[in-house]
Amino acid sequence: MASSDELVVYAAILDSLSQLDANSHLLIADKTSTFACGESTGNGLSVADCNGLRNSNETPSDRMVIVTRDLPELQKDTLREFLYANQQCVSITHKIPSNADYYLFNDPEIPKAWKYSFLVYLSRVGFNREHTEALVNVGLFSYADSKLSEGHYVALRKLAGKWTLGGTSAVWKLTAN
Repeated sequence: MASSDELVVYAAILDSLSQLDANSHLLIADKTSTFACGESTGNGLSVADCNGLRNSNETPSDRMVIVTRDLPELQKDTLREFLYANQQCVSITHKIPSNADYYLFNDPEIPKAWKYSFLVYLSRVGFNREHTEALVNVGLFSYADSKLSEGHYVALRKLAGKWTLGGTSAVWKLTAN
């Protein structure tokens, strides 16, 4: 199960997504993405036969080299923790403390008339030892425009007790409608 520390990081991500489009409704996968490729994944995400955290021709370590190149400020223990945490899919069972308008997949409370515009897949969060730095992968699928669908690693920093978004490292992007 995703930890309470992870839920707070997820909230920072969801709050930033909801600011992009005030009318966005988000549907969040209730299980996290992993490094799995070519097999059944716990959350159902499949991009080029992988679960969103890497391409099929890469190992998880290969992807972390790219992330390190794109986000050189990340501490090694953050990357190490991310690699370890994302070997398995876990459930997101508790409420994410976000201001965004969202529901989890399989939520029995989703109103019949509620129309979501984005599907969001989140990875586990890798933290540094001090829990002042975090790394998470976000897969975003737009129903309105598939060209807005993409997957990124997002670095976050905790400043004055609040998580703020930093740089990103792209993994995939859909190009056709």
